[in-house]
Amino acid sequence: LTWLNGVKNNSQLTWSTEILGIDEFKFEIQESFIGLQIKKWEINQNALIHVKNTTIDINRLKLKHQNQFIQLNGIISESDQDQVNFNINEFNLEDFGYLLIKDKNLKGIVNGWGHISNPYTNLSYEGDVNISDLYIDKREVGDLFMKSSWKRGSESLVLRGDLLYKSNKTFKFNGNYFLNRSENSLDFNLIFDNTDIRFTNAFFDPSIFSNIEGNILGKLKVSGEFDSPKIEGKVRLIEGNAKFALLNVNYGLEGEIISDKYGFYINNMFIKDEEGNTGSVVASAYHEKFSNWNYDIVLNLEDDVQKNKNAPTIVKPLNRFLVMNTSYDKENIYYGKGYGTGMVNIFGDNNIIDINVDLKTRSGSKIYFPFYTVSELNEEQNFIQFKTKHEEKIDVKPKIDFTGINMKLNFNITPEADIKLILDETTNDEITATGSGDITVALDKYNHLTLDGTFKVKKGDYNFVMRPINENFVIQENGTVTWTGDPYNALIDLKCYYQVNASLNEISQNLSTNNMGNQEILCYLNLTQSLLKPTIDFDIVAPNTNEAGQTLLNLIKNDNDMLNRQFFSLLLFKKFQSIDPQNSTSGGTSSAALDLAQSQINSMLSQVSKDYKLNVALDKNALTGGNSMAVGITKGFYGNRLIFKGSVGIGTTGAQTSTTTTPNQNPLIGDMNLEYSLNESGTFKVNIFNESNQNTILNNQLGLFTQGAGLQYQEDFTSLEEFKALQYLLDVFRSKEHKKMPVRKSNKQTPITSGNNQIILPKLDEE
Repeated sequence: LTWLNGVKNNSQLTWSTEILGIDEFKFEIQESFIGLQIKKWEINQNALIHVKNTTIDINRLKLKHQNQFIQLNGIISESDQDQVNFNINEFNLEDFGYLLIKDKNLKGIVNGWGHISNPYTNLSYEGDVNISDLYIDKREVGDLFMKSSWKRGSESLVLRGDLLYKSNKTFKFNGNYFLNRSENSLDFNLIFDNTDIRFTNAFFDPSIFSNIEGNILGKLKVSGEFDSPKIEGKVRLIEGNAKFALLNVNYGLEGEIISDKYGFYINNMFIKDEEGNTGSVVASAYHEKFSNWNYDIVLNLEDDVQKNKNAPTIVKPLNRFLVMNTSYDKENIYYGKGYGTGMVNIFGDNNIIDINVDLKTRSGSKIYFPFYTVSELNEEQNFIQFKTKHEEKIDVKPKIDFTGINMKLNFNITPEADIKLILDETTNDEITATGSGDITVALDKYNHLTLDGTFKVKKGDYNFVMRPINENFVIQENGTVTWTGDPYNALIDLKCYYQVNASLNEISQNLSTNNMGNQEILCYLNLTQSLLKPTIDFDIVAPNTNEAGQTLLNLIKNDNDMLNRQFFSLLLFKKFQSIDPQNSTSGGTSSAALDLAQSQINSMLSQVSKDYKLNVALDKNALTGGNSMAVGITKGFYGNRLIFKGSVGIGTTGAQTSTTTTPNQNPLIGDMNLEYSLNESGTFKVNIFNESNQNTILNNQLGLFTQGAGLQYQEDFTSLEEFKALQYLLDVFRSKEHKKMPVRKSNKQTPITSGNNQIILPKLDEE
C-alpha cells in the first residue's frame, strides 16, 4: 500500500497475511515506512501480529525515527497474567503536535512506559508519562509528570501528577475519571501550593500581556463531564504581576479568585503600579461549558484601597496611578509617562472587545506627540523593505491586529501634565506646554484610529529653530491645539513671544527719541492653521515705549519686509537695525546678510582651536559702497603677557566721485599689533602696530599702511583715593610718614645666562 508517491512525505506499507482459520490470522510486517513532517518513520521489519479468538500476540512492533521510537510488545487475552507493554522514547512533540492540538505549535520531549492486561473481564493498567521542556507557541510551560492506573471496582482511571516550571512546583492534580458513568465522570482536585503561574505566559499573546508572575494558594474541585467540566472553589493570588504591553507598565495583583460552574470572579483585588500606588479590580468571566466566553473588568483608579484595607468603609482618594510608560515607536501617535486617576472598563466576548477609559492626568505626566514621523505612505502602501547584500532576510516586526476592538480613551488633561509636540527631532524644534482640555482617542473594530479634542495652553515654551536661530519663545496663555480626527495633525492658534532688551534709538537718529534707552521688546511669533504646515506671522511690541517709539515701530510694521528684518535682527543680534525713515527700504538687507554671514563663520572658527582665536570681519560702507573682508588671528604667549593680533585681507573702495578719486581700487588689508604687559596687573603696556589706512572719500590718506609704537598706561578706579598714579605723584610732596603708596625695595637679583657669561639684573617690585 503506497500513498503520496513522488513527494517528500511519501509512504509505503508492506505486509503479508496468513489465514489459519475462521478466527485465526497472522500479519507479518515487511520493510515499511511512513512520511510525517518530511521525516521518515520506519516500521520494524518482521514484526508479527497473531490474532486467535480473543488473544492478540504482538511481537517486535516498533515505529522509529533515529533515536525516537514507540514500541508495543506482549499478549492481550482473557488471562490476567498476559499483558502488552508499551514504551515511548525521546518522542518529539514537534512532529505530531499539530495532530494533538489544532492551531497550536507544541514542542517537548515525551518519555513513558506502561502495560495493560485482560481488557475483557478484569482490566488492569498502569503507566507513567513525562513531558520535558514543554512549549506552546514558543512559550515555556514547564515539565509535566503524570502517573495513571486503572482502579478496579470503581471502574475509573486514576490520574495524579504535577507541573514543574524552571524546576519549581506549580500545581498538583489527583482524581478519577469514571468510564462507566454517563454523568459526573470527573472527580479531580487541583491543588495549588504556592503555585508559580509563570507557565501561563504560554497561553497569552505577548503583544498584549507578558511577564506574568506570582503564586497561587488554594484548591479547586473539578467535576462534571469531560467536555463540560465544573470548576468550583477559591484560590488566592499572591505577589502577582502582569505587564500590559500596550502601556509598557507592570502591574502588581493580589487577592482572591472565586470559581463556580458559570465562571470566575474577582472582587476588589488590589492592583498596584510600579511605584506602589494602589487601586482595585472587580472582574467576572462567564462561559458556557468553557466556550462562548464573555467578561467584564472594571479598574477603580480613584480610591486608594491599600491605605484603607483595614477600614474599607473609609474611602480616600488616590493621588495618582501610573497608566503609561512607553518610549518612542514610529507606530505610536503618542508616548511618554502618564499618571492619572479615574475608571477603566473592559468588556468583551469571543467576537469583540470594548475598552472605555476615563482618566484625569496627574502630576509627573509627560506626554509626547511626535509629528516628525508622519509619512506620505499610509500603512497599506508600506510594502517595501530594504536589506543589505549580506542579509538573508529581514525580521519585520509584526503589527498588532486591533480588528474587533472598540476602544475609547477619554483624557481630561490638567495643568499637572506636560504636553510636548515634537516638530523636528533633529533640531529640537518643539512645543512644550501645560494646560487643560478633553482629548479622546478612539479605535473602532475596523482599525480606524481618530484623535479629537482641544488643548488650551496655560503656560508653555516653543523652541523655535530656524538656523542659525535657536531661541525659546514663551507661549501666551489661552493658545489652543485642536485635533479633529486626524491623529497626525492638528489645528493651532498660538501666540509666542521672545523678550529682549534693546534701544529704539538704534532704529534711527533722525527722529526725536529722547528717553528711549534699553527697554523691554517682545518679538511675537503667531502660529495658526495646520501644525504640520503652519502660517507664521511676526510682530514686534514695546509695551513701555513712548509716542515717538511707537511711531518708529509703526513705521517698521507698515513694511512687511522691514518687519521681518527687524524681527530676525533682534533674535540674532539682540538689537534693531539702523534705517533711514525717509527711505526705509535702503541698505538694511545687505547689512543684515553680512552680519549674519560673519556671525556664522566666526561661530565655526571658534571651534577650530583652543590655543588660537580665529575670526573674520566683513564690512560694507553705506556711503561709498566699498566692501572689505579680513581674516584675523590672536595668540597669547608667556601667560598672555605678550599678545599678538594680526589680520590679512582685501577691500574695494567702491565708486568714484566727481571730486575725489580713491587712489587704490583694491587696497590690501594687513594689520599687526604686538602688545606686551610690563607688569603683572597689565596697567603698563608697550604697543607696536602696523595698520591699513582707510582710504575713502571722507578720509583720503597717503600710503597703504601706518606704523607706530607707544607706551600705554591704563587704570580703573572709582575714586581719587583708588587712583594709584595720582597718589604716587602726590606722594612726591608728602612727608614720609604720610605717603599713601610706599615703595617696597627688593635686593633679589635674577641671573640671566648666555653662553659662558652671566648677567645679573635686579628683580624690581611691580610698582
